[in-house]
Parts: sequence; C-alpha cells; structure tokens
Amino acid sequence: GLSETEVDQNLKRLSGIEKLIISKNAKTGWQVFPPRDFDDPIFDQVPKNELPKAIGELKQLTYLSLFDLELTHLPESISNLTELDTLILGNNYLDFSIELQKLSQLKKLRYLDLTNNKVDTLILKEWLEIRPGLTVVYRGN
Repeated sequence: GLSETEVDQNLKRLSGIEKLIISKNAKTGWQVFPPRDFDDPIFDQVPKNELPKAIGELKQLTYLSLFDLELTHLPESISNLTELDTLILGNNYLDFSIELQKLSQLKKLRYLDLTNNKVDTLILKEWLEIRPGLTVVYRGN
C-alpha cells in the first residue's frame, strides 16, 4: 500500500484529468460488511477508509466515482471540485446530512449517487428544492 503522502503526490500528478474512478482491489484484503444497516451495531465496527485531501487538487474533474470504498466522510477539499458533474458515492458509510455542506459547493453537480449511505430524506428533499436539475439516487430508488 501507499502512504497518504505518496497517494497525495500521485493524485496531484493527475491534475488535468476529467474522469476518475477509484475502486477496491480484491487482493488488498479490504472487507465488505453487508448489509449496510445504519441501525445495526456492527456499523460502527466495520473497517473504514479516508479519501486523501489531494483529491481537491483535481479541479478539472467532471466525473468522480468513489463506489464501495468504505468512506465515513469526505475531505473538506472535495468542495474544490467545482467542475464536477457526476459524483458516485454508493456503498460507503457517509451521512448525507454531515456531507451536505461540502456537496453544496459543487454547483455544477447534476448526478449524485448516495445508494447505501445514510440519507435523511427530509433534508435531501429540502436540498433538492434549491438544486433543480440535480438527480440523486439513494437506497436503491
């Protein structure tokens, strides 16, 4: 595995890219804990990962997939991705109401996948009222 500094340096080298997909490699020994039920006590015991802060350096990104990485939160720097049109966050351990402030900075966002994350539908509904043109998928809807 790479250290956080090495990952940050590698990400910075990609500064001009528009599409990035980060996925798991089965050989690294990551574990998946189905089902993803936020009321289940096992939820707090699963392995969790962090996204490097350097992700925010990729300011040209229009598409970012962070599917099934066991992320518990997004770095503040994600709000720097102002060109982002599509953000795939499915199968993580994110709480939408906590991430809302960061996601609100992504003014060009048109598609957001929050499937199998913690989503308060009332907060989501209010947010979508001020974000016409944004499609959000959550809990398999």
